[in-house]
Amino acid sequence: MVLLVGVAPHVDEGAEILNNLRKAHGDDAVNKFLKDGITENDLNVVAKSGNLLRTLGVVKRADGKVIWLEEGRLKSAAGKALGAEKDIGGTGWIHIQNNHVYLNGVNDFKKAFGAAYDDESLIKELILDCAKTGTLDPRNPVAYWKKVDEGHLLLVEVIPIFSRS
Repeated sequence: MVLLVGVAPHVDEGAEILNNLRKAHGDDAVNKFLKDGITENDLNVVAKSGNLLRTLGVVKRADGKVIWLEEGRLKSAAGKALGAEKDIGGTGWIHIQNNHVYLNGVNDFKKAFGAAYDDESLIKELILDCAKTGTLDPRNPVAYWKKVDEGHLLLVEVIPIFSRS
């Protein structure tokens, strides 16, 4: 199973974006991510390189890379009912839902990892945990593997994003 999320190197910029988010949307828009070792500097990376308001979760790897899961977008399946056709080129959670939760009425997570993965919040947690603690694929510097159980591995591919241009 291949999943796509965003990644950026740790940088110390974007405080203005965070301050503007706090002003426009309140402290909760930022504070909900300040846990499990995530700092405002880490959120600056997301705010500068992604869309913090559309971010569903943020993790930091031991090497300092900040990785987040955004709501995302569909590309080839845009405008179609969720799961009606495979999406090519999309990103984020909606792309994962389309291709791995709803496509052809099959939830790949439930099929591979059990009935508990009917709960989409558990799927998001699994994806973020793989991105945080998974083993870097030596052949693909944006892919992380995690052994979920004896018979199953999860592959999460991240999209390298260095800054908005």
